[in-house]
Amino acid sequence: MRDEANALARRENPTLSEEALERMGKLQFANVQPTVIYDSGTEKTVVQISWGIFTDEEIIQAFRAWVKANRPKDVPGPPDNKGRNKARDWRVGLERLAMMRLLHRFRLRGLSAACPAAWKLYCKREWYKERKRAGEMFRKLFPFLAASGRPLGWQTQGGRSR
Repeated sequence: MRDEANALARRENPTLSEEALERMGKLQFANVQPTVIYDSGTEKTVVQISWGIFTDEEIIQAFRAWVKANRPKDVPGPPDNKGRNKARDWRVGLERLAMMRLLHRFRLRGLSAACPAAWKLYCKREWYKERKRAGEMFRKLFPFLAASGRPLGWQTQGGRSR
């Protein structure tokens, strides 16, 4: 029945494109969206966007509504990153590594004279606690190393190598 109505609409409006007929409501298509969902939770789908008809914000809102309506129930929800900023976490880890390496090269009490820029940047931090946290990050990054393994810069000039 639907196919017959679509054929009739095409015959009655030979100068109009299917897109125009669809916008006018003269063509009716089944609400079937070609999509594949894999066990990993990844989905591949095809979308049609009428760029000339909608603003960017309207397209974004429509896509947001589609995501909310079509998120599979059996796939775990979005990650809960409350209070976490992954880029910041990595930056902090790198800063701790830098502090550990500075303690390997210099004594803490002489660091302000030896590296004034680093001292100014990290002066309010607790250097030895940050060094310990850098060692914990080292464990997470290299869990396959022996438990007694330490970073090359672990030994400090001040002798605090626990």
